[in-house]
Amino acid sequence: MRRWALSFRILIILSAVCLLSYPAKTESTPPIRVLALYWYGRDTQSNIAFDQGIRKVFQNHPRPIEYYVEYLETERFPGEQQAGLLHNYLRQKYANRNIDVVIADTDVTLNFLLKYRKEGFSGVPIVYFSLGSNEATGRPAPSREDGLTGVVASTTCSGTIDLALKAQPETKRVYVIVGGSHELGKDLESVARSELKPFENRVEINYLTSLPTTELMSRLKTIPQDSIILYMRQSDESRGLALRPLEILDMIAHEAPVPIYGIANAYVGRGIVGGNLISHEEVGSQVAGIALKIATGTRPFDIPVEQARLKPTVDWRQLRRWGISEGSLPSGVDVRFRELTFWERYKGRIVGVSALILSQSLLIAVLLIERSKRQRAAKDRRRSEERFRRFFELPLVGMAITSPDRRFLLVNQTLCDMFGRTEEELTRMQWMDLTHPDDIDENVRLLDETLAGETEGYKMEKRFFRKNGQILYASISARGVRGEDGRVDHLVLIVQDTTQRKLAEEELERLNAELEQRITTRTQELAAKSQELETFAYAVAHDLKAPLRGVDGYSRLLLRNQLNALDEDGRAILYNVRSAVQQMNQMIDDLLAYSRFEGRALHVDYVDLATLIQTIIAERKNVLTDGRIDLEVKLDCNQVAVDADGLAQALRNLIDNAIKFSAAVKRPRVEIGTANTGDSCRIWVRDNGIGFDMQFHDRIFEVFQRLHPAEEYAGTGIGLALVRKAVRRMGGEVWAESKRGEGATFYLDFPHTSNLQTQLSNEPMAGVIRTTNF
Repeated sequence: MRRWALSFRILIILSAVCLLSYPAKTESTPPIRVLALYWYGRDTQSNIAFDQGIRKVFQNHPRPIEYYVEYLETERFPGEQQAGLLHNYLRQKYANRNIDVVIADTDVTLNFLLKYRKEGFSGVPIVYFSLGSNEATGRPAPSREDGLTGVVASTTCSGTIDLALKAQPETKRVYVIVGGSHELGKDLESVARSELKPFENRVEINYLTSLPTTELMSRLKTIPQDSIILYMRQSDESRGLALRPLEILDMIAHEAPVPIYGIANAYVGRGIVGGNLISHEEVGSQVAGIALKIATGTRPFDIPVEQARLKPTVDWRQLRRWGISEGSLPSGVDVRFRELTFWERYKGRIVGVSALILSQSLLIAVLLIERSKRQRAAKDRRRSEERFRRFFELPLVGMAITSPDRRFLLVNQTLCDMFGRTEEELTRMQWMDLTHPDDIDENVRLLDETLAGETEGYKMEKRFFRKNGQILYASISARGVRGEDGRVDHLVLIVQDTTQRKLAEEELERLNAELEQRITTRTQELAAKSQELETFAYAVAHDLKAPLRGVDGYSRLLLRNQLNALDEDGRAILYNVRSAVQQMNQMIDDLLAYSRFEGRALHVDYVDLATLIQTIIAERKNVLTDGRIDLEVKLDCNQVAVDADGLAQALRNLIDNAIKFSAAVKRPRVEIGTANTGDSCRIWVRDNGIGFDMQFHDRIFEVFQRLHPAEEYAGTGIGLALVRKAVRRMGGEVWAESKRGEGATFYLDFPHTSNLQTQLSNEPMAGVIRTTNF
C-alpha cells in the first residue's frame, strides 16, 4: 500500500514538472513573423503561384511561422492618396506585431516599402524580387547595408529572344509589348532595352509601349510576316476597363499574325510559343528561403542577391501552329502540352496484339497453310489500319467515328481544331452536346432513318458550337457501317467547315439588299433632281426670254429708226444693249442645252473618229480662212463606242475654246489627237493660248465659272460644264493640263468594250493627218 502511494506521488510530481516546463519551452521559441506585400490582388495568377512557393518552404520549417499577406492593388486604387491611406492602415495594423522580414513581390511594392519604411517598418529587413538589374532600370541599387537583398531575373528578355532566334532564324523584326498605367511598365521597358541592345545588329527591335488596347490591337494586324512578338506585360486600367496582363495576352494571341514569346511561366498555354520563363512559384520559394535565413539570424548584408532560376520552355501546340521545328530548339528546353503519337498512345495494345499473334503462330506451327493465311491476314489488316489512320488524320477535313448512341469514338486533329477541343474532350461527349438546338431534330431524323436501314447515310448542313461559344457552320456527310448482324455498328462522319462561305453568303445577301435599296433611293433622287432641273430650264426659257425679246425688239427699232437722232454716246449705249441682249440670249440657250442634255437618251454606237473630227473642222473653216491658225490632227485610235451627238457637242466646245483662247498669240496652233492606251481611247484638244492656273482646274468645269472677263473673251461659262456632263454620261472622264501663258490640253478618256478591243487588235491604226493654214 505504501509502495503504491509512493508511486502515485512520484507520478504527480513528474506531471507537475512537465506542465511547468511546457510554457517555458514555448517562450523560448517565439514564432517567426513574415509579411508579404503583393502589388496586384489576391486573385492574380502570378500572386497565387508566388504565394504557393512561399508556403511550401514555410510549412516544412521546424519553428512556427506567422505569415501575413497584404495587397497594394494599385491597379484598382491608384494615386498617392490611396498609397498614403494604405501606409497608415498597415502601420496601425502591425503596430503591435514585431515583423521579422518583409517580402516585396515586385519593384512597385519595393518602392512603396522604401518610401514609407521609416514610419512603418523601420529597421525591418526586406527581401524583394525584381525583373531587372538596377543598371537596366536606372534606379540606385538597394544597399544590403540597409537590410535589403533578394532575387533578380536579369536575363529573361535576352534569353527569350536568343531562344526565339534559334527557333526562327529567319526573323527580321521583334515587336516588344510592354506598358500599363503604372511605374512597372517604364521599368520593364528599360529592362527590355538594356537586355536587347546586343541584338540590335541582328534584328530590328520595335517597342509598342503603353499603347491603348484598341490601338495596340490595330497595330498588331499590320506586323510583317518575318516578325515575332515579345510580350512582357501590358495592362489597361483606362475608362474602367481594368484589363489584366493575361486578359490582354488572350486578345493579342487571338489577333496576332506572327508567333508570340513571353517572359512568365503563367503565359504558357495562353498563346505564346515560349521563352526563358520566370516561374513565380519557384521565385517565391527562393525569396522564402532568403527570408528564413534572415529570420534565423543571418544578416542581409551576408546574403548576396540571387539570380532567379529561369527555365527555357515552349508550348508544343504553338510550335505546330507556326510550323516551328522542335529540332531547331536548343537542348534542355522544356516542351509542354506535347500530344502523344499513335505509337505512344496505343503502345500497350500494339504490343499485346503482336504477342497474341506470335503465340498463336507458335501454337499452330504444324498447320503451315493456316499459319500462312493468318500471317497474310494480319499483315493486310495492319496495312489497312495504317492506310485508314493516314487517311483519317488528313488535315483537309474533320473526320470522326461515332456510335449509334451518338458518342464520339474517334476523331482526327482537324475536327478537334474545328471545335476548339481536345480529342479527350470530344470522346467524352455526344455530337448532340455540340449541335445547335434548331438543328438537332433534323439530324436525329436522318440518323434514325440510317439506323433503321432506310438509307445508307445522309448529308446535311448544320451548326455546331465551338468551345469558345462561336457558331461553326459545317457540311456533314455520314455513312453507316454495318456488322455481321446487319445492324449499324458505327458511323463514319466527314465534317467540312463552311463558316467562311456561309458568312460570305450572308454578307453578300446583306450587301445586295443594301445596294438595291441604295440604287432605288438614288434613282428616285436623280429623277426628282432631273425633273426639278427641267422645270427650272423651262421657267428660264419662258420667264426670261419673254422680256428679253421685248428689249431686243425695241433696241432694233431704235437702231433702224432713231440711229441718226442719237449722239455718239447714245449709239454706244444702244450697241451695248444689243450686245448684252445677244449674250443673255446665248446664255439662256446654253443653259437650256445643259439642262436638257441630262434627260436626253443616249445612243451608243461605234463612232468613226476621223470622220467626226473632219466634220467638226469643216464646220469651222470660216474661222480659219485667214491662215493664222495651224491645225494638226493625229489619230492613233480610230473607233470608240460612244454617243455620237454627245461626243460631237463636247469636241465642238473644246475646239471653239482652243480657237478663242489662242487667237491672241503670235502664231496660234491647235492640235486634235487620239490614242489607244490599252484600256481606253483617249482624245485631246491642245492649244498654245493663254492657258490657266491649275489651282482652278475643277472650277472651270462648273456652270458659270469663268477665269477671264467677258469683255476680253466672249462666252457664257457653260461650255466646259456641258463637256464634262456629256463625257461622264458616256462613262468617260475629262481633265485638263495647263500652265499660265503656255496653252492648255483637254483630255477625254473613254473605256473600251470587250468587242471594241477585239476589233482594234485586228484593224490597222490610222495615220497622222496634218492640216495647216486653212
